[in-house]
Amino acid sequence: MDGYVIIVMIFGILILGILVLLYFYNQVVNERERVKIQYSNVFEYLKEEGKLILEIITFLEKSFQNEEDYILSLKRSYEEIFKNHPEEGFSKIRGLSNIFSDFARLESVYPSLKKNQEYLDLREKLEVNWNRVEYAFSSYDKEVGRYLEMDSSKIYFFIKKIGRFPKFVCYYQ
Repeated sequence: MDGYVIIVMIFGILILGILVLLYFYNQVVNERERVKIQYSNVFEYLKEEGKLILEIITFLEKSFQNEEDYILSLKRSYEEIFKNHPEEGFSKIRGLSNIFSDFARLESVYPSLKKNQEYLDLREKLEVNWNRVEYAFSSYDKEVGRYLEMDSSKIYFFIKKIGRFPKFVCYYQ
């Protein structure tokens, strides 16, 4: 074999190796971006949830004088959504569903609420948006699961380690 052929073969193998590494790197980047897209969906619905919480607070403040504790818990929930990073405190966000069920239970304490259109609209908006949040979180968890499964393959694990790719946390842990 000629020296020129050996150099071309080595160069070809190096190029092939680099292309294979780029392929795996691209796979990790694509999966990371899908997770980020799902998280942005979750965060958009959480922002809507925050707006609805503020609507509930104003509704309760103008309608009821003896629901201060509930109003305070709603204000704390609003702060949990927007003052902390939700990806670090998913368990706190899960607690929001209890607050909304408490809102729905107000009609047992105040039967006249069943006739109040503002209350009925708010309750419907909350229910629809919370279902959206739950769906967005489940989609997010699927993408995070795929992203984390990549760690079982040594090549992906190595690329994630070298590229300092972030770790994501599932909502339903």
